[in-house]
Order: sequence, then C-alpha cells, then structure tokens
Amino acid sequence: TEAAQAALDASNALAAQGMAVESSLLASANSLNSAKATLTALDSSIESVKRNIYTLTGQAYTSGIKIGAVPAADPGRLDGIDVEKDCEAAVGNNYELIQQRHTDAETRTNKAVKSRLRGIEDAEAQMKITVRGLYQDMMGQKAAYDAARSAYESAQITWRGAQIQNQQGMLSRAEFLQAEAAFLQAQSNYQVADLELFQAMETYDWAVAGLVVTDSEQ
Repeated sequence: TEAAQAALDASNALAAQGMAVESSLLASANSLNSAKATLTALDSSIESVKRNIYTLTGQAYTSGIKIGAVPAADPGRLDGIDVEKDCEAAVGNNYELIQQRHTDAETRTNKAVKSRLRGIEDAEAQMKITVRGLYQDMMGQKAAYDAARSAYESAQITWRGAQIQNQQGMLSRAEFLQAEAAFLQAQSNYQVADLELFQAMETYDWAVAGLVVTDSEQ
C-alpha cells in the first residue's frame, strides 16, 4: 500500500497545482483502496490457516506456539488425484465412521441391524459428498491460482518495462508509482491465491486422512 499511497499523494500534489484531472485522482484512490483490501484479505487468510494448524495439531490458539512460514502450494500434485478413490479412503479412515461401525455391533434383531447399517450407509454417503465438495473447492481455488499467477507474470513484465522507462526519464513520478502499485496489487493477489489453494489442499488431504475440519471446529 505504500506505493499506492505515494501515487495518491503525488496525484493530490499535482491536482493542487492544476496538473491532474479528477479521473487521475480517482484512479489513484481506487488503487490505494484496492491494495488495502487485498492486504486485509491476505491477513484474514493467514489467520484462518493459523487457526486450522492449531486445531489440527491439538493446540490452543492462545498457546503462544509460533508457526513458521506457510509453504507454497504445489498445484502439480492435483493432477494425480483420484477423487473417487479418495472418497473410499476417507470413509475407511474417518474416526467417527469407524466408531459407528463398531457401535452396537452385537445387535441381534433384524430391525436394529438394518437400522444400524442404514445409518452407517447414510454417514458414508455424506462423507463422500463432503470429500467431493472439498475437491470441487480445491479445483476452484486452483483455477483462481492459475489466473492470479498469469496476471502476476504479466505484471512482472509490465513492471520491468516501467522501471526501464523510469530510468530513461520517460515516466512521471506519479505514473511510476501507479505502475508499482499495480505490480504490488498483482503480487498480493497471487500470494492470496497461493495461500488459499494451499489451505484447500490441506483441508482435502486431512479429510481423506480421516479428519474433516468444519467451520465450527476452527
């Protein structure tokens, strides 16, 4: 946001001298607000991942245990996923389902047996629905990641060009700062997309391993 703020300040200075039009001021203000919103979203995503990590490791959020940097997502791993196979693995690994299968296993009456088996079948079907839903969410995050990465790579090229133009005196300070703000915006968007894809992949993996993290557990 520093570059966006500088661009806005520069536009305001130019406006005071009658050298900037209202549209330029509006563009600078919008760039600053957008950068701030993206950083807020990034902070929120980081906080969500932290809470997930504390939950999955059985630690209290207030324990004060420090968490290292979140590694980058590995989107290439998605190519080898067999969602139907993972559904079966999740059903076999889920602790609650395992417990349900062994509860009242000695039931003797046909009615009770049928009721118990029907309950297990319903729970297993729901687990498969959950895993498929997590898979769809993961692939949606992958699409967003791909778009953000493409935009970031394009922004890198544009930013390098702006730096060269600036060195050659071809850009005003306001134009240069606006170019920097646009680059930082694309970079931040990419970081957010990477973090959200990583979280979606972790949530899916934990579900397959037998642990589904719900909103109420975070």
